[in-house]
Amino acid sequence: MTRRRQPVRVAALALVLAPLLLLLAIPAAAPARATLPAAAVGPTAGTLGCRLYFNDAGTGSSPTVWQDTFTLTQSPAAPKVGDTVTVTLTAKTGPDNGPVGLNAGDVPVNVTLVLGGSLSGSTTLRMSSYPAGAVAPEAPLGPITATGTYFAAAAGAATLTVGRVTFTNASATTHCSAAGDRDHKAAPAPTSIVESFTVGGTGTATPPPSPSTSASPSPSLPPPTTNAPAPTTNAPAPTATDEVDTPAQPFGPKSVKLNCKTLSSLSSWTATHTLSMSPSNPGRGAKGR
Repeated sequence: MTRRRQPVRVAALALVLAPLLLLLAIPAAAPARATLPAAAVGPTAGTLGCRLYFNDAGTGSSPTVWQDTFTLTQSPAAPKVGDTVTVTLTAKTGPDNGPVGLNAGDVPVNVTLVLGGSLSGSTTLRMSSYPAGAVAPEAPLGPITATGTYFAAAAGAATLTVGRVTFTNASATTHCSAAGDRDHKAAPAPTSIVESFTVGGTGTATPPPSPSTSASPSPSLPPPTTNAPAPTTNAPAPTATDEVDTPAQPFGPKSVKLNCKTLSSLSSWTATHTLSMSPSNPGRGAKGR
């Protein structure tokens, strides 16, 4: 008599299919939600015009053209009324250096950013140390990352516009704005680097107060070089007919070194100075010189 094995085969097939059915029953893991990037303009190719200002004076000279790839971002990407927003401008290669080599940090960068639409005013983006390393003459100065903040004070459609880029130096300053040759310091033209966005929320907000800084104490005068008589502790205040007679205390002649600044140029001036008064001991109400 032949024994029937069909139930065994069915049971074995069920054992094989069970794990597969279990895997099919488990839903696939949902992909991680990507973080929304900050609102951005670019990377976009742009051209700026620049002029060189010696000691940041005059109308500028040596016009140059700066071609680069610019990106303007802000975070949060969709600001709301009352937010403090961080803005960053990057440039891929930076402008070309002039005929003189530069050391790291010789040319800090300031970017004037104009707020428009529901926002008003301006803010400054900064890169305090530029270039990152020594740069040979006529070579690109390197990438730029300038950062600053603004306060979202009102809701509605708004814009951010790069108005001017300034490269400062102890002996010369370069101002750049929209393409073309002009006095980029006194009459900059807004660039084409413009970001449009919307400030959410309703109403307006008041910016937080700036942190107060304690006033620095006024510099004190040095003690006189001559020995003046010590004042009497409980002496009555002098009257019109009872004046305190103190000897004149002229200064100098003495060699003194002074630090001077003309526009942005710093220099030292060492000379012999004398300070005197005539009359040497004027009475009450008298005019001296």
